[in-house]
Amino acid sequence: MEMRKAAEMFAAGSMLTEMAHATGFSDQLSRRFKRYFDIKPLFISNPLLMRLR
Repeated sequence: MEMRKAAEMFAAGSMLTEMAHATGFSDQLSRRFKRYFDIKPLFISNPLLMRLR
């Protein structure tokens, strides 16, 4: 549930640090995000990268 919230926040333009604090993952958010979705958070924030995948 927290990972989906983080993805929504990131797609809406939130910064990675803001998402980490809001979801309670602090320093592990990028790693857990990658494991959960099998993509890095950067891909969601950059529409060009999303189209390439």
